[in-house]
Amino acid sequence: MNIVITGASSGIGKATAHEFARRGANITVSARRGRELDEVVKEIDSLGGRGLAVASDVSDREEVARILERSLESFGSVDVWVNNAAVSCFGRFEDIPEHVYRRVVETNIIGYFNGAGIILPYFKRRKKGVLVNVSSVAGTIAEPYSAPYIATKFAVKGFSSSLRGECMGTGVKVCTVLPASIDTPMHQYAANFMGKKEKPIDPVISAGKVASAIVSLVRFSRREVHVGLGGAVLAMLHHLIPWITEPVYALYVKKGHFQKEPQPPYEGNLFEPIEGGSVDGGWRKKDET
Repeated sequence: MNIVITGASSGIGKATAHEFARRGANITVSARRGRELDEVVKEIDSLGGRGLAVASDVSDREEVARILERSLESFGSVDVWVNNAAVSCFGRFEDIPEHVYRRVVETNIIGYFNGAGIILPYFKRRKKGVLVNVSSVAGTIAEPYSAPYIATKFAVKGFSSSLRGECMGTGVKVCTVLPASIDTPMHQYAANFMGKKEKPIDPVISAGKVASAIVSLVRFSRREVHVGLGGAVLAMLHHLIPWITEPVYALYVKKGHFQKEPQPPYEGNLFEPIEGGSVDGGWRKKDET
């Protein structure tokens, strides 16, 4: 099986590459950080798969096209494409500079458009293939202080639903993954204009759980899959009683998403990659899974 994963130098993308490698897959990993991608390829090879690194910025369609081209040259075909690359920012919306929220949109929406636009014609010609779009529980219930990121995750959910309608009868599957609060380095990499350091909301689950859910979609495709019981319950409550869930959750976010430690304005990894390629961000206790 031949897999493409964007945003694979750390976090969910890297964990997903590991899961597919354990199953002997050929995996093309992509991100902006070439050195970290080379390390991921070594890990893929050691776990029983075959890896290929293609450094790219998903907001550039030509660079995304090169991912497919290089993958076909090396492995002959692509069976699964995982749109996962994403960036984030925090702060009151009026405090977030325009160039920052534009960058979030370019990566998290245009990047997914580019991935789908490149791979779907190929899948349709073959009459098979699985496109996985990683959204978030934040694409079903909004939280304050990260409006640009939230908007993109709602967009990914709707985009996936629209594509499913277009792919009916073609043999191509489009699946959406909706993780809850995940232990990844994204929280350290996120832009921040809140004045306080950010942290994931409890309960925090491992990136490996999201990776396992993504791998399962290859065999048993589903429209949407929530990862993390807390996120699934929250989404259900918001669907049933949004007039209660929204204000309560907004208070919970304000209390639980930020630390007391001050944070000067910070653009994170939006415009320049940050070194480091770990799967987790160190937010869970050692005995948690």
